[in-house]
Amino acid sequence: MPTKRQHIVLTLCCIILAFVWCGCSGAPARTPPMQYDAQYAPAPAATSAPAPAPAAEKESGETPKAAEGRKIARSAEYRLVTMQFDQDLQFVRGLVQQAGGYFESSQVSSNQSVSYKGEQAVQARSAHMVARIPVDQTDAFIAQMRMMKGIGNESLSDVDMTDQYVDNQLRIGVLEQNLTRLQDLQAQSTEIETIIRLQREMNDILLQLDNLKGKLRNIDGQVEHARITLSIQETFEPVLQPVVNETLGQRMHGSFVRSTNGVFAFMRGLVVFLSGALPVLVLFAVPAGIVLLVVRLATRSARRAAKKTPPPPPTSPKDAPER
Repeated sequence: MPTKRQHIVLTLCCIILAFVWCGCSGAPARTPPMQYDAQYAPAPAATSAPAPAPAAEKESGETPKAAEGRKIARSAEYRLVTMQFDQDLQFVRGLVQQAGGYFESSQVSSNQSVSYKGEQAVQARSAHMVARIPVDQTDAFIAQMRMMKGIGNESLSDVDMTDQYVDNQLRIGVLEQNLTRLQDLQAQSTEIETIIRLQREMNDILLQLDNLKGKLRNIDGQVEHARITLSIQETFEPVLQPVVNETLGQRMHGSFVRSTNGVFAFMRGLVVFLSGALPVLVLFAVPAGIVLLVVRLATRSARRAAKKTPPPPPTSPKDAPER
């Protein structure tokens, strides 16, 4: 007759087999590595990027195109986590070149955090880039970015700068009228002091005009070229893509994979911690061993002395003193 311990062992085996079967049956199919087809390869400089299809514009979720005459500054931000850092970095640069854009800034660096690729400790790389894309090519660029694997974050924004632009234009018009009036007064004046004072006022107006016209050029640049911020992070662990309407088996499989990766990461961190703490442990182990040895020797000496000392003779009731 099976014992209680055998019942427990059989129950645990059945539970483990059920988890393994559910994980294998519900595991999502692995997607093959990204293939950079000819349609996504950087085109020659003379070839312009294809215009986005109407269906892609509807699915992209961007706001409708600005009305004629409005100053709309578009911007987008993407965060990409990939195991193919060099290929994806080259692909993104090709997309910017294909769209006729340019990079305001581009920085590639190695993080201080250490990742493990197999049994070799390496430093993961990261890239941060700010690109400018012509506004008429922005939708096509966004559509191609969404086709990349590992996109973890997307942020789109449109800012209407029309009021600021019109206000600066009005201020420029007023300053130009004042400048014309001061030039006429200077031409009619004959006193040296008056001419010098008018010249100072005109210089101040010229500085204000240069500042305001520079703001107008800046707004025009933001409107004509969308600002795209790209962050690419290298990883050596498989990137799990979000799955819509996951089944129970897929959720169990994903949880099991995350737990297993967490256990391995904890063990690696524990080994690193023990390796670093080994000199300190050795330093404290030597005096601790000496103290334990002294205590043990003292205990043995006390026991031997107790054995050599004869016990006191027993007292009889007759020897007891009378009260």
